[in-house]
Amino acid sequence: MKKNVRTTKRVSDGDLKSIIQQHLRFFDKLVELIPARFYLPVEDKEKPWFQGLSKVAKASAKKE
Repeated sequence: MKKNVRTTKRVSDGDLKSIIQQHLRFFDKLVELIPARFYLPVEDKEKPWFQGLSKVAKASAKKE
């Protein structure tokens, strides 16, 4: 049987900073891909509330 030997690399401060900067840019671009409507709150006036309304009232609310 072979034993797996793990080798660890020591990361210098310069390499670590560059890796962090790369990750930072990646996540910034990733967040930019998500539309703001998914994480910004919606005002109650803009959000229609149909639960508890009758069919006629829902239809008229949708038309407005």
